[in-house]
Amino acid sequence: MNLKFWNSLFAIFLIVNLQAGQGFLEGSKESLSSLTEEPNFENQINRIIYGIDFIRINSDLLNRMPISEDAVWIDKITQERKLKNIPELKYDPFFYTNGFTAMVLKTKPIEPSDIVKNLYFQAKILYLKIPDMYQMPSFTDIKSYIEFKNSKLNRQVKAIHGNLFNTLEEVVISLTSDQKQEEITEAKSEYQDVFDEVAKLKIKIERLEIWLDNDVNQNSSKKNSKKAELEVAQKELEQKEQELETKEEIFFKLLDDSAKDLENNVDLSKAKLAEKTQKVLELIKNNAILASSLFGAATTGLIRGRGRIADEFSAISRAKTIVKLSANSWQEKQKLIKMLEDREERLKNGSMYAMPILGVGSFYAIKQISLVNKYLKITEVITKAKAINAK
Repeated sequence: MNLKFWNSLFAIFLIVNLQAGQGFLEGSKESLSSLTEEPNFENQINRIIYGIDFIRINSDLLNRMPISEDAVWIDKITQERKLKNIPELKYDPFFYTNGFTAMVLKTKPIEPSDIVKNLYFQAKILYLKIPDMYQMPSFTDIKSYIEFKNSKLNRQVKAIHGNLFNTLEEVVISLTSDQKQEEITEAKSEYQDVFDEVAKLKIKIERLEIWLDNDVNQNSSKKNSKKAELEVAQKELEQKEQELETKEEIFFKLLDDSAKDLENNVDLSKAKLAEKTQKVLELIKNNAILASSLFGAATTGLIRGRGRIADEFSAISRAKTIVKLSANSWQEKQKLIKMLEDREERLKNGSMYAMPILGVGSFYAIKQISLVNKYLKITEVITKAKAINAK
């Protein structure tokens, strides 16, 4: 991976680490673990995918989950919780089978961290069924970074004391003055269009760089055309990033101005809705910080674990043999072998695509933090006004 990538990644982690809050504290524990744990390459691939999972959850929270003053799911997902017992983790394909591979590698089995428990806890509330948490993002489909494949949100939300909003962003805009709402909606749409173009270009560039770095393609007749395609995409990305910066400045200034306008004209009838919205926004920010922390921990762990890849492939192969000899039933044997085969495939793909996925994921995480910080300015004006009024 080139120097520009590492400089950009360092800048992202520096910005994230300046963000205070529980997410940073939890993420710091994960980063420390990556420095002290037994080197394991597969675990770093998992960390990267968990980070993408938090981005997917955030995207659903921002763009697809209905909200009202009476939304019970918000209270459930943001409540103070004990994460010691998440039954679904018992049957997680990695944690269910890593005892076999740990035995071969002569290491301790990897246990789910608090971040992983947090991830499962949220997924259990948001979705009718917990999605496959190990979906490797695609380099041809931008949606694979922001949506779980074949997932269904639990969208049954009541609105007894107020309106039902289709998305969180609709709520935030509704909290601003009527005069600004149309302008904010239009600016958001323009910002989102360019954002998606930038994300697509980043994914395209990663795909082309992977192809060009592959030893198999070094003598290919397509090599020069791929290089030319990469140069065109890189130039286009520079232009689109400048355009995104402009659109972001316009959109964010409208949000800042709206927050200032609200300071002199707070509608306390919207206070309860603002409080609910603020809870979700704080959760999204926390999730994005956790994602960035997972990416940072994985970066360290990948460097430490790269020399173990061959041993880990061998351990999975030997684990399948152990399962065939020791499984209690045919059904159990088939289930375990399928889980181990999926781990083998993920390890294979991760050894090639881990860092590019991490780079694109980091882009999404830092942009989610920036956006939510602006939304929080609006909700905080209203919630602070309510607190002052209650004194």
